[in-house]
Amino acid sequence: MNMFVPAISDVRIRIPLYAKRRGGAATAFTALILVLFAAACGRSTESRLEAAPTETLHIDRDRPFWLLPTPRPLELEGGQPCFEGRLELLRGPERIETGWWDSDVTRDYYVAGNPSGMRVWIYREREGERAWFLQGVFG
Repeated sequence: MNMFVPAISDVRIRIPLYAKRRGGAATAFTALILVLFAAACGRSTESRLEAAPTETLHIDRDRPFWLLPTPRPLELEGGQPCFEGRLELLRGPERIETGWWDSDVTRDYYVAGNPSGMRVWIYREREGERAWFLQGVFG
């Protein structure tokens, strides 16, 4: 039996192409969850996976596993944001903005690391005080 069970560290996960064609990433993600659940329960997914063409989906690893319910303000040390030590910006900025019909929020998000090796997702407000906030923690 050719059952596909992806490793957690694998960033390339095969999913049914028809799921992407029928509803985009949300449907593709749902299909992936169903395949993983079936594999965990010992059920075969072979017929479903072989019935549809597949392609490789690259999952964005720059999103944290844990999001804080409310962003936490970060203190500054020498102009650098700190969380259990001074943070080093590893990747970014990624600008995220709301639409004109919503409240006007514009933020620059970064992946940062502290001295102990913990990776966090932080952002800086682009307007106003331009304060730094902790949004999430990577697993």
